[in-house]
Amino acid sequence: MLRDRLRPALDRTVDAWFWGHEHNCLAYEPFRGVTAARVIGHGALPTQVRAEPPGTTLDEPHRIVKPAPPAGAAPDHPVRAVRWEYRDYDEDEDGRRWAKHGFAVVDMSPGALRVRHIDENGEVYVDETV
Repeated sequence: MLRDRLRPALDRTVDAWFWGHEHNCLAYEPFRGVTAARVIGHGALPTQVRAEPPGTTLDEPHRIVKPAPPAGAAPDHPVRAVRWEYRDYDEDEDGRRWAKHGFAVVDMSPGALRVRHIDENGEVYVDETV
């Protein structure tokens, strides 16, 4: 199991963990020993924008939301730990909403990482220091 293989790393505090492939862009609150976890997998395939779980809009121009956990979710459900999720989109001629692509630029300095999340048009939608 992956968790067992990663146990030596996960038994310590991990300052920052970036991964992709999930076709989403979101940030977690500190969770299970990871200070800053970021999913940055929204850079390739066309994907319809997620609407579930619904959430509270934090930033309307870029559709940054705080997702709500599913009904009946356990107190430690991972969605509860999501700080924000990027859900900006473009609509096609049929009214389908396609998630905007993006990427992250990480600048490292002693004691901090500056992370700029940038959409397919070159616009920064989240600029954070972790």
